Amino acid sequence: MNHLIQRVFYTRLMRLSAIVIPLFLVACDFGGRMEDKVRLEVTSFEELQGWQQDDSRHALMSFARSCQKFISYDGCPKQDSAIYLDCEEMKNICLKMPASPDRVSKQKAKKFFEDYFTPYLVSDYQEGKVGMFTGYYQPAIKGSRTKTSYYSAPIYSPPCDLVSGQPYLTRAQIENQGLAGKSKVLYWTHPVDLFDLQTQGSGVLELPDGKSVEIGYAGNNGHTYQSVTIEMKKRGMKPAEGFTAQGVLKHLKKQPYQTMRSVLQTNPRYIFYKENGVGPIGSQGVVLTPQRSLAVDPSYIPLGVPLFLNTTAKGYAFRKLVMAQDTGSKILGAVRGDVYWGTGHTALEWAGKMKNDGTYYVLLPKNATVSNR
Repeated sequence: MNHLIQRVFYTRLMRLSAIVIPLFLVACDFGGRMEDKVRLEVTSFEELQGWQQDDSRHALMSFARSCQKFISYDGCPKQDSAIYLDCEEMKNICLKMPASPDRVSKQKAKKFFEDYFTPYLVSDYQEGKVGMFTGYYQPAIKGSRTKTSYYSAPIYSPPCDLVSGQPYLTRAQIENQGLAGKSKVLYWTHPVDLFDLQTQGSGVLELPDGKSVEIGYAGNNGHTYQSVTIEMKKRGMKPAEGFTAQGVLKHLKKQPYQTMRSVLQTNPRYIFYKENGVGPIGSQGVVLTPQRSLAVDPSYIPLGVPLFLNTTAKGYAFRKLVMAQDTGSKILGAVRGDVYWGTGHTALEWAGKMKNDGTYYVLLPKNATVSNR
């Protein structure tokens, strides 16, 4: 995919003044300047509502996982994010991290971020600083090594003829025709549980013998995600718990098989899987941390960067330092995020009901200044 890129240069000088810094996006293919899309406003930690109350120890442990990735780089990988992050600068910061981040005090963890980073309020140049924040989770679903009347949906590995970036068979074609000879069936599960697994990206499969298997994302069929709630509303379906994630799943499981199947197939997107040793693993290639990992739009926000998020969840304030460690097909925009809540039913309760406005601040290395290129 061609993304828009914007360069942010790091120097040894920074002016802590309340200025707004417009960022300009440049088209990769043509090198021409396009309309302004993002702007950053430098601020201070003292101005972040909720910063002092947040327990930064959990954020530090999540950041340590991103640091393992930064330190492993030989040079800097190509970036297509609007906000350019110098991975060498991040690597230097990571090397100064406490040896045992899980044992530091709350104050020491907070001081680490204050010593090495400066927060910038992120705004969409036209839409402003307020964006939408939702939640996702890792399903714990039932499954089987063999097909049964209940476990009738195969969990496929990537087909041998799948080409990344090119449209493959739709969900309906895959489910109606199968992928015999092209893909390995890893396990079997209920069709609605498979759909939930594919919506969330990864999950834990609980087998009849009591064993659990981590199932991780391994590719998709190149089609755009379409919400099944649109089709459900067209058909006059009214879930008892409303059109929340849990309400939709419960309602679909109660429907006749053909009705359930036809509704699910209105979403053409299909996800393929692999077994993970640990998980879930986000797009940055690190294990996600509940309430501390955020899925972002990588065309704006670079993976691995810390962000201070100010939103709500189930009516409660959610003001926490999180890490950009994942992406999602529905996560699009300069101010847009999806909070990872963990595994199982409790995580679903929080993630499934989170869809609220909010703002966030990107934390860039303290010695950074912003310049257009």
